[in-house]
Amino acid sequence: MVAHYRTITEQFVWQMPDIANERLTPAQYDTVANSLSTEIEENYRHYYDSYYYPMPFYIGVPAVQDNKLHLVWDAAYDFDAESLVYTVEVAADYTFQNVLFRQENLMLPEAEMDLLPAGQYFMRVRVTNESGYTQDAFDYYVTDAGKIYGVKCFYVMADGSIAEDIYVEG
Repeated sequence: MVAHYRTITEQFVWQMPDIANERLTPAQYDTVANSLSTEIEENYRHYYDSYYYPMPFYIGVPAVQDNKLHLVWDAAYDFDAESLVYTVEVAADYTFQNVLFRQENLMLPEAEMDLLPAGQYFMRVRVTNESGYTQDAFDYYVTDAGKIYGVKCFYVMADGSIAEDIYVEG
């Protein structure tokens, strides 16, 4: 298909006005065109393999309920209808070196923990299907070094209320 499309597109690519905006040399253009089938096959393989994994989900904002911190997240979906279990962690740092709370093998997308003192906290949730494939949440935390995927940041305010860390990409 690439060879066929090249016969159509190349008569325009190397003429004005297209050539004025072409950033590739003819050799680079050949390299890109010749690698398309490999890239498409690789992307298809990644797409196909993704069906083995549970689908990602979002982490909710923790809430204070009945003098406990209620942790929630969306339910994940598994295309093979396998059973899913969740692991939830809350830490004082985004690297999860200082884990304050951890629960494993949860069947429902929620957990409760003791209230936390005022400060910044990080929540991570992972889901695992019966076949052992795991998936992290969609959420991410932004640092100077980049994004930390599968992590939600929140704050416990001095009055005990909870505030979500919201990063606006600009």
